Amino acid sequence: MKTASPLAARLKRQMQADSEIIQSLTKEQLAGLRKELHAIMQRELHTIRTDMEEQGRRLAGRLLWSRTLLPLLIGLSLSLGILGGSWGMMRYLTGQIRDRQATIATMEETVRELHRQGGKIQFSSCDHRVCVRIDETARPYQDGYRILEGY
Repeated sequence: MKTASPLAARLKRQMQADSEIIQSLTKEQLAGLRKELHAIMQRELHTIRTDMEEQGRRLAGRLLWSRTLLPLLIGLSLSLGILGGSWGMMRYLTGQIRDRQATIATMEETVRELHRQGGKIQFSSCDHRVCVRIDETARPYQDGYRILEGY
């Protein structure tokens, strides 16, 4: 039985050597797989970061538009509308003021002309008839005309 023993020992050593070779090959393959998985994970992480940055830029653009530019555009539109309406109203009212100033000037000229033509006469009621004061110092004119007081 001594012959089986060296064969068993040799088989045992061979199995141990094979086992060590298998373990080292397995470790090498696992290390390679680990490196590949790490590279894949890094690429995916980079892709995720890139996508997140892009999404962040798009959200920042939307935020800029919705929180800043859109209200600014609406505010400018309203301001321009109010400004335009105010300017139009001011032009209209300026025209109205000029028209009224011209009317007042015409009326003042009419009042001056009426004063020259007898507008200073003070009428009264005498025995239920219209009467005026006469300048007693002025001479009478033909057909009974007399100068009124104040002229």
